Amino acid sequence: MAPLVLAAAAPVRDERSAEGSLSLRGEPLELVAARGSLWVLTCDTGCSGEAHNAIGRIVRIDPQRVRVVESIRLRRPGAIAVGSKAVYATDFWRDAVRRIDLRTRAVRRLKLKLPFRFTARDNRFLPEDVAAGAGAVWIVTDRGALARVDPSLRRVISTVRLPLDAFGGMAAGRGRVWVSESLAGVYRVDPRTRPAVARIRIPLAAGRFDAGMVVPAAIGVLVIGDETSGGVYTGRNVLVRVGYRDGEVKGFSPLPPGPLSVAFGKGSLWVARSGGSSVERIDPRTGRPVRRVRAKIGSALAFAGDSLWTIFLDGTLRRLGPAS
Repeated sequence: MAPLVLAAAAPVRDERSAEGSLSLRGEPLELVAARGSLWVLTCDTGCSGEAHNAIGRIVRIDPQRVRVVESIRLRRPGAIAVGSKAVYATDFWRDAVRRIDLRTRAVRRLKLKLPFRFTARDNRFLPEDVAAGAGAVWIVTDRGALARVDPSLRRVISTVRLPLDAFGGMAAGRGRVWVSESLAGVYRVDPRTRPAVARIRIPLAAGRFDAGMVVPAAIGVLVIGDETSGGVYTGRNVLVRVGYRDGEVKGFSPLPPGPLSVAFGKGSLWVARSGGSSVERIDPRTGRPVRRVRAKIGSALAFAGDSLWTIFLDGTLRRLGPAS
């Protein structure tokens, strides 16, 4: 298809947030909304340098009562995903993924390795991220591979080769997994099709698109990335809408510049500059902002309990108010 031109943003309505907060210990690494709860992955000790011996927690929070429900200690915290029966956590330095049963709290561990040699004597997996969905657990590495694992974490079902490009983001939804690979574009993995992997190229009218975060939505997949020009990052962020079934690019929209925090909820995409003073509610069908909420923004956003939440680097979790 021909490159699409970015749509201009329309004026939006300004509002102020209604806040409620909770203080957590530790440095927040990830904020996830799933199963009616908020989940915060923290690093508490040994977090500097390569963090080989870091210790953190998976903290589950009730968004209605704004209180901690439980806290699970975790060595070498990396990334988490919440499934229907378990929480999955990567262990980068041990080339492993862990399964924590939500009912019994039993922990199972699966060692991963590349089915090929990265170098002459190296087939370490080094997991970067994990997602649960499409009937499996998916673990991606920056070394050009995506592992599909059964939800009980007993075996690796298959491994998909990906390009050796910078990993940007991953999400599972509608029976498919979507992995962004920087300038290489986005890869759609569907175990039901042959071939299982399809590359989606994202052309811009000028420059190239550096794919980053991937967000599943009802109308398709939303990909957030940076526009580059002459191999240099411009700082201009772009929202790309991709169809679930055909994998076609449906449209482009400009986003605020700089590092972004995003969340999806109430049928909308919520976007803010990390450390900024406002968050925009964006209609995913058009890519246009329809509302702006004035509030201090932390390092991440999540939508749970009919409200938008943000977390700060000091461990403060704050509700920005109910969506309407």
